[in-house]
Amino acid sequence: MRLVAIFLFSLVVGCSGRKPFQPPPDTYERWVKPGESFIDVKKAVMECGYPNPYNALLESDNSRNRAILGANEIILADLCLIGSGYKYHRRDKYDFCVGDKWPACSSSVQPPKRSVKLRLESRFCRDFPAADVCQP
Repeated sequence: MRLVAIFLFSLVVGCSGRKPFQPPPDTYERWVKPGESFIDVKKAVMECGYPNPYNALLESDNSRNRAILGANEIILADLCLIGSGYKYHRRDKYDFCVGDKWPACSSSVQPPKRSVKLRLESRFCRDFPAADVCQP
């Protein structure tokens, strides 16, 4: 009976078209714009305020994880990307301004503009100056 249950579970998971237990995609993989390469997307993500193109939520710091950006800062960065013509590319249809509980969702807030200086002077580019995203 146990073997049958394992087989059925494997069959259902294998045929569902989804890979179970996968980590979330990197930040740059969540955004798309027609005609833009992955490097262009990575640069845009950092120019809009994300600290790196991979994971905006956690940074390893002496084996402790600490938040880099709060929710409000992430929303502002996302609004910058949307203002630059990018679309959020996920099945979950992320809607960050539901209920307007974040200051960044106020109609009076002007989304930030992209900044090459912000990207090039980021901690990520100081730590990894040869990275493709850190080139002018």
